[in-house]
Amino acid sequence: MKKNYKVYGEGETVLLLHGSMASKEQWSSFARILRDNYRVIAIDLLGYGRSPMPDAPENYNMEEESQHILDTLAKIESVDSYHVIGHSYGGAVALYHAFSNKHRIKSLTLYEPMSFHLLPTEHPLLIESYEMAEDIKQDIESGNSIIGAKKFIDLWLPAGTFERTSEFEQGILARGVKKMVHDFRSAATVQ
Repeated sequence: MKKNYKVYGEGETVLLLHGSMASKEQWSSFARILRDNYRVIAIDLLGYGRSPMPDAPENYNMEEESQHILDTLAKIESVDSYHVIGHSYGGAVALYHAFSNKHRIKSLTLYEPMSFHLLPTEHPLLIESYEMAEDIKQDIESGNSIIGAKKFIDLWLPAGTFERTSEFEQGILARGVKKMVHDFRSAATVQ
């Protein structure tokens, strides 16, 4: 059975949390750089890679994701305290996880954290993001998750990126976008 985490190197532990529509593989190159000085753990967040979808995606929240992190770390020997690095949605999860588990966190590094809950409710970026998530949700509900995935990828990456990916990769992205809408809602409403 394949694991929903990878461990590289030895030393102080560094936990890596990926962004929406990605997996632990997002960190492969970076983990290989760090492994000479640290024990690096990259995990799949819920709904990505080898981790299951949340039991009730419509009720999914950061607390469930943070517990998933703790449950995954419990499978790995001697993970008492650790540094956390998170990107995009993984950054928002890292922020929540660090706040909820202060006694275990040595440091916190966030790259482009999807922390929409910090914006005022009338902020143009928050409004545009809600509209984008709702548009993609409509695509998914009408059976067009591939269209939703294309919209998401082409929003964040250069135009045409989605078309340049293989059909296999497009299928992975179409499955991932189904979780991304729940990631967005969770990040926008975290308390």
